Amino acid sequence: MKVRINQIIRKRSRLADVSERDVDVLAIKIGRSGASDIHLADPRVRLDHAVVDGDEGRFEIRAVGDAIVLVDGRPSAVAALRPGAKISVGPYEFRIGEPPPGLDLAIAVELVQPFDAESATAMTDDMRMVARHLPSRRVVAWTLALAIFVAFLAVPVIAAFSPGVHEATKAFRPFAAWNSGRISNVHSPIAETCSSCHLRPFVQVENAQCLACHTSTRQHADPEIVDLGGFRCESCHKEHNGPRLATRADDGFCVGCHGNLAKVAPTTTLVDVAGFATAHPQFRPTLVIDPIGPVVRRVPLDPRPTETSNLRFPHDKHLRRDGLRTTAGNVTLTCASCHVPGPGGTTMQPIRMEAQCGGCHTLAFERRFPDWTVPHGEPDKVRRTITGLYSQIALTERRDVDRAQPGRQRPGDLAAEEKTQREADQAWVEARTEEAMATMFGASGCGLCHATERKPDGWTVRAVHVSRLFMEKARFSHARHTTVGCSECHAAQTSSTSEEVLLPGIATCRGCHGGATPETGKVASSCLSCHAFHTHADHIRSAEAAR
Repeated sequence: MKVRINQIIRKRSRLADVSERDVDVLAIKIGRSGASDIHLADPRVRLDHAVVDGDEGRFEIRAVGDAIVLVDGRPSAVAALRPGAKISVGPYEFRIGEPPPGLDLAIAVELVQPFDAESATAMTDDMRMVARHLPSRRVVAWTLALAIFVAFLAVPVIAAFSPGVHEATKAFRPFAAWNSGRISNVHSPIAETCSSCHLRPFVQVENAQCLACHTSTRQHADPEIVDLGGFRCESCHKEHNGPRLATRADDGFCVGCHGNLAKVAPTTTLVDVAGFATAHPQFRPTLVIDPIGPVVRRVPLDPRPTETSNLRFPHDKHLRRDGLRTTAGNVTLTCASCHVPGPGGTTMQPIRMEAQCGGCHTLAFERRFPDWTVPHGEPDKVRRTITGLYSQIALTERRDVDRAQPGRQRPGDLAAEEKTQREADQAWVEARTEEAMATMFGASGCGLCHATERKPDGWTVRAVHVSRLFMEKARFSHARHTTVGCSECHAAQTSSTSEEVLLPGIATCRGCHGGATPETGKVASSCLSCHAFHTHADHIRSAEAAR
């Protein structure tokens, strides 16, 4: 509502000094408080004395609490305001007039009962009478100071060094006064046991206390290259700041060292970094350089590196737009047909022969028995499976042999005919087994995807080692990039060999991500958006681990 307020001040000459102002508020607050719309600076008026509100030409005044408001000389808790009405709030008189055009209400306020010397003297005498029965201000001040000293300093200090006092005052929780704030949710189980972290009174929390629980936490860098012993856990992790554990997330913390690595770690091979947008080197993924070792190494993406994992896989042949001809018909594959994000979307689940490849690539070795398949990845079990099938066939389908009868036979020996039959069956089983092994481990079988080798003692498959985390120094979530197509970052449809590293370069990421400072059309990305301070080495995944 729009209200015009005229505050009238009478001078000694009885001339009126009128202060006029217009306000537009939902309700007019009246009182001695500085926040009141009509401020009445008189001790006989309460801080919040009355309120005027209403709409559509109907307004009323309401007393706040048990305050007294007189309307036309009569006390009233709520009264309608009308032109010509006289309202008394303490020593002030309110007169309601006709509002000017464009306004809803007009109020004139005047002090009609000044606070004279007699009233002031009476109030002062009352206060002095009360003061005679109270202690002096100095006594009260020293008493309160001593009580604060004992309750909040002496008792907690004595309890910290005296187990007996600590136990006796446990119910009063004397240390609660020193608690600077709520502890984080992750540490809430030890919130009531201060000694879990604060081992010694008046001493900052030491790293040893943190590491007593966080035993698996690794350092950020190799201790032989850079000494981080001067850093305290509390330097980055601030407690008693609410339910969330505060961790430094500003780029300045990282750039403080990584901006000039030659100073803090002269022997490092890392390149200086000052931010992602313009001062970040090309990505250096961890790749398997030699699968025999295996040997892994961080290699820049410029120029395009290769990875030797002992696997053969052409992406372009599997991502043909016209599909693939299989025993089950024509099948069109996509990236998601084989690559399934793991929990959290940070890594991909291992590719398994049975789950991803078995639908197109069968492990059967005998056309007459398509249900007989060999186990994947274990040459000894493959041979036993093949031998088992042909041995079963040999028992049911006897070989034709020379059945000439010998003249005599020793008791307990097999008949010559049976012995000849067994030798023939065994020779047939071994021949068929060797033939099937050569087919299975040849270029059209296991050798299609694996590096196989025939040795005097049998067939072997070279060990497979695949990078589990290409970017071991960073973190990436596929779950947060579901709106981006796979081909926008990975050029798999044109890749003809598994040695190609199909990771996007930094230029691709900069197309969507800027630095820590927000940019138009880009996601603000600080150092901690992709990097963690505490890292864990996990370079490669072997074929055995993939199972």
